[in-house]
Amino acid sequence: MVYVVEKTTGKILYRADAWELGAPERLAAKAVADGYTLLEQFITPMGDMFIYVTKEV
Repeated sequence: MVYVVEKTTGKILYRADAWELGAPERLAAKAVADGYTLLEQFITPMGDMFIYVTKEV
């Protein structure tokens, strides 16, 4: 799975199956379009990808 997570609250904003073509790029672009800033991303030992974002107010 690919998860976009708001870093300060831990809330999952978006998720998609990792096997979907272009899922990480699509979700990151959606987060940026919704006003979030990308902070970091990593893949867990179990194969899940987390993309952390924040929204400056």
